[in-house]
Amino acid sequence: MFLIAVGVVCLWWYRHRADEVERMRLRRYKWLFVAAAVLLASVIVEDTFVIFFYNPENAATVAPLYLSERNFSENLLANVFAVFAIYQAGKMLQLRFNEPVQANTPVRERHIEDLLPAYCARHELTARERDILVLILKGKDNQNIASELHVALGTVKAHTHNIMVKANCTSRQDLIRDFWKE
Repeated sequence: MFLIAVGVVCLWWYRHRADEVERMRLRRYKWLFVAAAVLLASVIVEDTFVIFFYNPENAATVAPLYLSERNFSENLLANVFAVFAIYQAGKMLQLRFNEPVQANTPVRERHIEDLLPAYCARHELTARERDILVLILKGKDNQNIASELHVALGTVKAHTHNIMVKANCTSRQDLIRDFWKE
């Protein structure tokens, strides 16, 4: 019942969420929600069968299987959640918090793309500040950012200052750490 209640709350929260960026991030895990719903339904069916229809006297060889604390569907549901949690933790550990990978690898760039919309929305960054933040996260200095974006060095400095004020950071390293905390 608890897992069903959690699923209902998650669905309600998703439907009433105003932030489209957050809804987009949640849509990526639709398969997990569907798998959990199917497995919860199978838990209910299996429990109903065991409680109301199963007669352990007729099948003494399989009775110990159903006398355990969890049935097969509950074990499968727990395994699905465990594998998902381990997979997500592994993805996040690919990037180091204190010492982010300096090379611009596809994995790192994908993580930046995943986290950037929510970070920019939370700190109310403009589109140009977002572009500069991406280049800061890639390890570029102000001169290289100015050259790449074809803007003046003073413009990059002003945008960098605005990003740090909005994110409440005092240095680029603080800004990078703050971003990767997401």
